[in-house]
Amino acid sequence: MSLQLKTNSKGYRLSLSGTIGFEQMQELLQLAQQIAQEPKPTTVEWENIESIHYAGIQVLLSLCKSLESAQVPLRFKDPAPQLHEQLKQFGLWQALMSCNPN
Repeated sequence: MSLQLKTNSKGYRLSLSGTIGFEQMQELLQLAQQIAQEPKPTTVEWENIESIHYAGIQVLLSLCKSLESAQVPLRFKDPAPQLHEQLKQFGLWQALMSCNPN
């Protein structure tokens, strides 16, 4: 499991890898709050993620809505194929993509 937030003058890069379970929600929430407090364009990299707890998806959806209200883009790189299929199966992929159509 790995959660990393990198920042530069252009924005943030939130990298997720491994298994993001319920135990990592506090850390993920803190990173999302940090991004929301000082909104900049953000990219979520999760191509190396094996699984993510539903609460983690909720954190990402909340971050998406927060940045959307600040008119700041949030981009999701393509997730690992098995995660992509699970997100599509439960309608979560469309929810993530619809909150920032760019």
